[in-house]
Amino acid sequence: MKIFFVCKKSIFVCLLLVSSLLQAQTPDGNGIIYVKADGTGNGSSWGNATSSLQGAINAAGVQKVFVAVGTYTVSSADASFKMKNNVEIYGGFVPANNVTDWSTRILPNRNPVTDWPYTGSVLNGLNLQTFENYPVIQNTSDLGLTPSAVLDGFTIAAGVNLGYGGGISNQNASPTLRNLLITGNMAARGGGIYNSNSSPVITDVIINNCVAFTNGANTGLGGAVYNINASPVFINVLVVGNQTDVNNGGAGIYNTGTGTTQFINTTIDNNIAGVNGGAPNAMTINSGTVSFSNSIVYGGITGTYNARYSIIQGNTDFTNGNINASGFTAGDIFVGPILGYTIDVGNYQLRSVAPAIDAGSNSLFPDLTVTALDLAGNSRVKNGNNPGVIDMGAYESQYVPVEPTAGVVYVKPIASGNGSGSGWDDATSDLHTAIHTAGVAKVFVAAGHYYVGSASFIMKNNVAVYGGFDPAHNIKTLSDHRIMPDPAHPAQGSVLDGQGARPVIWNVFNAATAMNNTAVLDGFTITNGKSGENGTGGGIYNEYASPTLVNLVISNNKANYGGGTYNKNSSPKMEHIRITGNSAQWDGGGIYNKASAPSMINVAIMNNKANYGGGVFNQTAPAPGMVNVLITGNSSNNDAGGMYNDDQAIPVLTNTTIAGNNAALQGKAIYNRNASVALYNSIVYGSIAGAAYTAQFSLIEGSNSTADGNIDATAVTPGDIFVNPLAGDYTLKAGSKAINGGSNQHYWNIINGGAPLPPLGDAAWGTDLAGNPRLAGSAIDPGAFEYRDGALPVSFGAFSALVKDGRLLVSWTTVSEANNDHFLVQVSPDGRNWKTVQTVQSRAAGGNSNTGLDYSNAIPLTGLSLGAGFLLLGAMTGRRRRYIPAIAMFGISMLAFSCSKQDIFKHIDNGRLFVRIVQVDKNGTERVSKVIQAVNG
Repeated sequence: MKIFFVCKKSIFVCLLLVSSLLQAQTPDGNGIIYVKADGTGNGSSWGNATSSLQGAINAAGVQKVFVAVGTYTVSSADASFKMKNNVEIYGGFVPANNVTDWSTRILPNRNPVTDWPYTGSVLNGLNLQTFENYPVIQNTSDLGLTPSAVLDGFTIAAGVNLGYGGGISNQNASPTLRNLLITGNMAARGGGIYNSNSSPVITDVIINNCVAFTNGANTGLGGAVYNINASPVFINVLVVGNQTDVNNGGAGIYNTGTGTTQFINTTIDNNIAGVNGGAPNAMTINSGTVSFSNSIVYGGITGTYNARYSIIQGNTDFTNGNINASGFTAGDIFVGPILGYTIDVGNYQLRSVAPAIDAGSNSLFPDLTVTALDLAGNSRVKNGNNPGVIDMGAYESQYVPVEPTAGVVYVKPIASGNGSGSGWDDATSDLHTAIHTAGVAKVFVAAGHYYVGSASFIMKNNVAVYGGFDPAHNIKTLSDHRIMPDPAHPAQGSVLDGQGARPVIWNVFNAATAMNNTAVLDGFTITNGKSGENGTGGGIYNEYASPTLVNLVISNNKANYGGGTYNKNSSPKMEHIRITGNSAQWDGGGIYNKASAPSMINVAIMNNKANYGGGVFNQTAPAPGMVNVLITGNSSNNDAGGMYNDDQAIPVLTNTTIAGNNAALQGKAIYNRNASVALYNSIVYGSIAGAAYTAQFSLIEGSNSTADGNIDATAVTPGDIFVNPLAGDYTLKAGSKAINGGSNQHYWNIINGGAPLPPLGDAAWGTDLAGNPRLAGSAIDPGAFEYRDGALPVSFGAFSALVKDGRLLVSWTTVSEANNDHFLVQVSPDGRNWKTVQTVQSRAAGGNSNTGLDYSNAIPLTGLSLGAGFLLLGAMTGRRRRYIPAIAMFGISMLAFSCSKQDIFKHIDNGRLFVRIVQVDKNGTERVSKVIQAVNG
């Protein structure tokens, strides 16, 4: 099935592969054959490894196959991998690092990576030469597989079958399947696994992001698993985030025919059946016997089942050790359950107060001994409130009391070590508890996603929460360069996710218990928040709460009032923040301030929308003070695209730029209703409607006043003031009337209370919104940005980077060039370590130009050793095209491998590639453009 487009492999690698295939595979003295993706030998040792996995399985005398980390691809429609009786296939070895024993293998179920590039040993259904997707494993009836056929330690991905079993198909086959991640597979029946007249034992497996789709007469059934006349046993299994296009089609599991299906210590949640968003559907039981033991199931079960010592949504039975599930949500039980479709597996470790802890039955778990492990590789029975009693679900609670070290608690998305939070090696995954533990002063949070679960995060006085750490790359302390949030890359850094269910941050107090600025949040993306019953504050809600909020991106949150942030009787300190892409049903798409005076410094409020006040809504005094703030790209369905001021609110705007906003009715920039606004050193383009405003040392569209230091704006367009307003670049251009047009004293009065002015160029003046020195000349410039006289001989316009057809396509424009010599195109896998991949000479005559110049360059990926994902749904034709929406929805993306191996690209994190342009003038001075991330085309 053709879905994906990728670059061709080199002839050299192909010849190596052919050479390997021509050699007969030979076991060593212990009956082991060794396989590496780049092997060229006969498989008798790691040094003489073969690359033919199927050849190794089929070899005479083989008992075990050891497979190194790497990707092993199905070569054709009739060449899916097949298991074999009395052959055990083990993945996850890293012979280059001397990882050649059982205990140190890389197992995909332990730290699951559910998108390219996968980790560990990967069995891949996408053929990189034919651009076709095939079923990954087809265990057919003629093989007669028994439990002696073992598969252990692999990611099964990108398998597509128009019939049965995209990932694994078992027909009259009963193998042993262990330590697997089955993700991103599709089929008409059984996207992940298809079992027919089979009894496989499936242990320590995650099935995620698999799809069952309707294909002609084959109705899409069993997104994760389809069982017909089968008796599989699932132990320590997580089934989450799968889907089918049929209502009640068994998005998780579909069971029919005779047979007995057993689920032991299994967790099932958030599997979706049906089109147009669908509905939760953990399992559909058409017929057969189904039993749950020590298991947790959310999402609804259609049909009859037996349950013992389990929590099953909708089940109020408390006999046979079951827990009445009517009083609990998934968020009450799991640390970070997912909501809605996502390729993320979430965090299904048990919360410290989960009712599932110590609530199982030891006798229901087969062969329970002191060495038995859970899905994460932890002890299956951990001493707790009831020592020696097993927990429900796939994960055994590892909760221990959080213990700060020197006042610091360490947090990761998945707990490590003993989970006490006492260090990076023993990090907790419970951010809620970390913040509120006695004795904590700081919380260090590693990069990754943190879900609100059943309750929003609440800040705390005298506790500073810092994000953006990456201990795996030695970013461990505040002195290291943390990974800061970026609105262009919403998954970057530490992300607090409201799951579309509730506000992300909920700081609600009263006058007596008010939160102050000793509560700190620094270095996070706040996203997917949605207001609750009162409809206020989708991302952050502050009531009698004035915390310090620094280095945040507040994006994609929704509410009735204050989509991004809602402040009531609060005056938070907000610095270095981007409030973007939020929406309010009524007022304040970006931020709503009611009787609140937040101090907002170096803040961008962009591309938010509401009925009134697309960017900002201020109601009643006091009102906010804004310094170095950009308000642009916001929109309202009625009045005030940029800012709405109501009911005696008089915000004070210093060095603020308001431009490029839109309102359906009045006040594209500002609307004042029984209110006003004070403008100092500011620039406003777009109408100001309603009550009057005051302005000093400002440039206001349509105003010809030069009183109080204001600048005559008669016949002055945005293009006369800004570098490229149509592209959203509101930095000042050379010759702008705003340059040196502000008041140093006004700015200093706001920043430092009118203390004596520091010397020109002193660091005490701070920085502008772009991070450049705020005072570059003799007088400050109005607006959010200081003009950098002579600092940028090249003014950049549009800039894009696209990975397509085996090439990196980089394009940029320059608005003007002065004394320019050439450009360096540089790339980086992490945004920190850069490598020049191409030099481009300036097109400006003599290096000088006042007109726009376009640059476009195609750089072969083979020169970069670049991996990137490509999704080419348009390749599907005829009847297959009907599945395009489903495939797009489920986000299956593949990896294209190139051939050279330059060191900088050997370990591209999450398949990302950052690009920047370095401009070099005729004196050899280098200046860097903004950094962007390449996208897949």
